[in-house]
Amino acid sequence: MISMRTAAAQDAAAVADCYLRARRAAVPAIPPPAHADEAVRAWIADTVLPRHEVWLAEADQAVRAIVLTGTGDRAFGAGQDLNETKTFDPDRAELWM
Repeated sequence: MISMRTAAAQDAAAVADCYLRARRAAVPAIPPPAHADEAVRAWIADTVLPRHEVWLAEADQAVRAIVLTGTGDRAFGAGQDLNETKTFDPDRAELWM
């Protein structure tokens, strides 16, 4: 079963691991990462988590997906307008994955 929750500072390593796995999996559709893993881990711990709302999708005690919020009135994830999810129900999370 997939569960959703907001990330906390202690989740920085798991968020970074998920981000780095996804980033590498996207090559060659996008260029390889330009920053070292440790720089990305520091950026997530010191910048992303303190300044943005970050959601985790977890299954089998592991982070399977992350959602980072941005600014403005439009947000997209995998081509979907996230404004469509304003009435998101965590009990139906698997329908969105």
